[in-house]
Amino acid sequence: MNLRNNWLSELPTEVVNIENLVRLDLSQNQLTEIPPKIDSLSNLLVLNLSSNQLSGAIPRELGDISSLIALDLWRNQLIGAIPHELGNLANLESIRLFGNRLTGCAPDGLRRVPSSDLFEMGMDFCGNAREYEPPSAPTEREVLIALYHAMRGANWDNSRNWLSDRPVGEWHGVGVDDEGRVVKLDLGWNGPSGAIPPEIGYLSNLTVLDLSYNAHVVGVIPPEVGRLSNLTVLDLSFNQLIGAIPPELGGLSNLTDLNLSFNQLNGAIPPEIGYLSNLEFLSITDNRLSGSIPPEIGNLDKLQEMDMWNNELSGAIPPELGGLSNLNGLDLSFNRLRGAIPPEIGNLDKLQWLYLRGNQLSGVIPPELGNLSNLEGLGMGSNQLIGAIPPKLGDLSHLSILYMPGNRLSGEIPAEIGNLAELHGLYLGDNQLSGGIPTELGGLESLETIDLGNNRLTGEIPPELGSLPYLNELYIRGNQLTGCIPDALRSVNHNDFGETDLPFCQP
Repeated sequence: MNLRNNWLSELPTEVVNIENLVRLDLSQNQLTEIPPKIDSLSNLLVLNLSSNQLSGAIPRELGDISSLIALDLWRNQLIGAIPHELGNLANLESIRLFGNRLTGCAPDGLRRVPSSDLFEMGMDFCGNAREYEPPSAPTEREVLIALYHAMRGANWDNSRNWLSDRPVGEWHGVGVDDEGRVVKLDLGWNGPSGAIPPEIGYLSNLTVLDLSYNAHVVGVIPPEVGRLSNLTVLDLSFNQLIGAIPPELGGLSNLTDLNLSFNQLNGAIPPEIGYLSNLEFLSITDNRLSGSIPPEIGNLDKLQEMDMWNNELSGAIPPELGGLSNLNGLDLSFNRLRGAIPPEIGNLDKLQWLYLRGNQLSGVIPPELGNLSNLEGLGMGSNQLIGAIPPKLGDLSHLSILYMPGNRLSGEIPAEIGNLAELHGLYLGDNQLSGGIPTELGGLESLETIDLGNNRLTGEIPPELGSLPYLNELYIRGNQLTGCIPDALRSVNHNDFGETDLPFCQP
């Protein structure tokens, strides 16, 4: 049972009266305290209160929930020592306390917990307690064998030398350094299936993990991946992964490439992604992610490309994205984003393409977008944008695509659009534009497509359009144009002339 939705500010005391509750996930909900009576949840197996605003000490009463197997209090404001009662939780398999202000030592009873972040916290155990000697970590060979079995290695397209006594560096897809340590695992396009085993977290020297394009890789992303502190590339794209993006990935400080696109991930984007200070490429495209875009992403000053299209993201575009000074590509299309386009986006002077299509954005187009001197593609179609097209967009000398159909844009088409010498496609259909078609469009010799349909344009079609050498598509239906269609436009292959009442001009 998961009670996370709509719980805000404080954990309701009524929760302690819920019988037979086995899972309680209230992460990322702005909770401020853990009530002591939580120990009444005597059947609880999983308790996740991570990424809240919990303060004070960890209640010692948590140690009375003997059924507990997973406890996550990661990223709060808890202080003081870890209660020694937590060491009595004999069934505990996972505990995460990183990101608090805890002091002192860790109870010796927690030595037996297979998965914890006490080591990452730099916390010593309180005594020798030899009876609680932790199990030794598996060797890299043992980890690879566990992965082979978990991901049905017998069915891989290529499993050369796997499970053999050959050095693991000779196993297909495994790369090692000069000392024989596993630094690369590339099984992309190779047919693994099943879940990624948590043992992957023991490959501590791994710099590249690529399991992309394997349609039958399922289950969640193990939080243990967040232990791979040497990772520079993590590519799990084009699989069937589910669940949330683990906030533990925020600990991968060396990561430059993160690709989780084309899966079925859900939940919010963890703000911890904003800790990836070396990240250059981020793609979480085509998932089921919801919630807002964390403003912390604006801290990624090395980021060059960010793709988040085709999710269920909502809220406003954070103005903090205007601080991504090295960004050359941003695609937030086909989400549920609302509000105005931040003028701060105009600060991204290296940006080459900006796509915000298929959202619910409103307000005017910021004229500051005309400062994006390297922009080649601008797509803002199918939103609720209003007002005039800023003439300053005519300064975008490298622009090849201007895509703004399906909004509520009004006013005249700026004559400055005629300055876009490299423009290939002009898409302004299904708006409320008025006035005449600028004759200046006839000077855009690279134009291949013009869509001005379903506006309120008046006057005649400029004969200059007939001289465009590459024009292949022209749509003018649904306007109030008069006169005749220039005879030179007969050669345009794709048009809607038949849906107008305009005749061709006599040659």
